[in-house]
Amino acid sequence: MSYHINSSKNTQQRTAHSNVFRKQRREQPTNNKHKSWRQNDRLKWRHKMKDTKFISGIMYLEQAYTKISGFLQIIFGSIILGDLVDTYSPDGSVHTRTLPALIVVLGCLMVIVAVFGCYTRDNVLFTILYIVFMFILFCLQIALLAWSCSSKTSYLNAISALLTQTWKDNTLGNGYPMNATQINFDCCGLEGYTDYESNNMVVPPSCCGHDTNVACPLSVYQYKIGCEDSFLNFWSGNFEITKYGSISIMLVEFFALLYSVLLVNNLRKTFSDDLYLVTN
Repeated sequence: MSYHINSSKNTQQRTAHSNVFRKQRREQPTNNKHKSWRQNDRLKWRHKMKDTKFISGIMYLEQAYTKISGFLQIIFGSIILGDLVDTYSPDGSVHTRTLPALIVVLGCLMVIVAVFGCYTRDNVLFTILYIVFMFILFCLQIALLAWSCSSKTSYLNAISALLTQTWKDNTLGNGYPMNATQINFDCCGLEGYTDYESNNMVVPPSCCGHDTNVACPLSVYQYKIGCEDSFLNFWSGNFEITKYGSISIMLVEFFALLYSVLLVNNLRKTFSDDLYLVTN
């Protein structure tokens, strides 16, 4: 009798162990699958972090180039403004300082936005603000490029008319406005030093690069070009520098916008994956 009781108990125990074993076997693939999912999620998260660091590195280089370009624009515009400080404009119809002033302002904005961009790499909101500011700069650079290309001919014609008016007003009552132009642009007369001789005038010391009472010898000024050609060459060259400089800066700003959008996208995905890994 006891033998049958023990046998039934052993059978029940074996059945219970077998059921537990089967249950563990059924649960094991699920657990392994869950672990593999978590491992894949962690691998994806690591790849996204690497992509984010790579994009941040590219943006750092672009911001450095933007800052350098901004400083160069400020220097370039300041040099032009320095050369035009005493430019004669009787009626103010020709604003010779407009272009260099715009270049200086854009250069300052570029430096400010680039410095702001250095603090946006791990912040989605700041990166979005950086994108907005960079897009505004990009539009302003397009406007400067469009204006410098479309207005070059009319602007140079206005400059030529301004020089002709300056020559006509080159009298003692007007303070001899040609002197400042001849000193700043290393020229003499409207078309050459012969303009003074044909009008029975003495060649002024400004044709030798100074505004003193010392006489100016012929050997110094006879090979100098006229101020009209010198002034037109000056503005034509600056328009070309502005055009190609704007194109190169626009390319950098375009790629800065592109990588900024990619960075925002990566940061959002990385943050969402962080939350998923923490909650799971």
